[in-house]
Amino acid sequence: MTAVVVAIALVAAFIAGHPGLVGTAPAAPDPNVKAYQAMVYSDHDAVNTVNSNHTCGSVQDAGCPAADDAEIAALQKWVGDLNSFRTPSQFMVLDGQLRAHLSETIAELNLITVYQKANNANAFIVASQAEFFEEVWISAAVLAFEGSSPRVAGTYHDAFRLTRQALDACVNNNPAPADIGCHAIRLGRVCAGSAYARNCGLEVQNAETQIQTLLIALLQNPAPGSLTTKNAQVMSDLAKADVALLAITDALLNGDAGKMATASNSYDAYIFAADTDAGVIGNP
Repeated sequence: MTAVVVAIALVAAFIAGHPGLVGTAPAAPDPNVKAYQAMVYSDHDAVNTVNSNHTCGSVQDAGCPAADDAEIAALQKWVGDLNSFRTPSQFMVLDGQLRAHLSETIAELNLITVYQKANNANAFIVASQAEFFEEVWISAAVLAFEGSSPRVAGTYHDAFRLTRQALDACVNNNPAPADIGCHAIRLGRVCAGSAYARNCGLEVQNAETQIQTLLIALLQNPAPGSLTTKNAQVMSDLAKADVALLAITDALLNGDAGKMATASNSYDAYIFAADTDAGVIGNP
């Protein structure tokens, strides 16, 4: 079992063990929030500074290994800071996802070095594209923690409606453009073989972006007290689906068909569970 799979599994277990904390707003202002936000911003800035020193552009770039090692060190420090911090309750679910995505980024950077040393240009490109996506995902999460990301919805009603529409569209095979990634992965064909590696990676990234958008919308618009527990379950299901998507990426980059099948089945199950749990809430 790879280090990233262990890390992702731990995040999933953490989410499952704290259902009451997912997506809930604190009863009173938490003095830890500003300190947490400052830590996240500082560590993100440190990673960006390292990245600005060298951009790894091709399999022939001799500077890639040193640049990747420097970024890995910055990411590992960030993970350590998160582990030593008491996460504010309203950030619990997104914090768990951030940890998983940081771990996946570290794994992808290690693979980039491996594929470069092997002069495997195709695998190098796929891993590099995956790692670049993680940088974008992490930056969007940081904006959400800071409270500076664009509002996805104006009210909880609107945020939940977007969530339920997306889930229904995917589960019922009637996808809108934003739902294509979810739909394609659930069909099971896009990631069926190595010939589709790049398409698989793109559809996984589309699905991850959609889940992140929905979770940020629900973070920005906390559920009313009467729906806190039920909403928390939907967010937990979405978070676990995102963890499954990371496992699909890990399987893709390592050429592990068995892990790919298991992770794809997990994604399907958690998306279906999220849709079912959203249906329980109805139309708030």
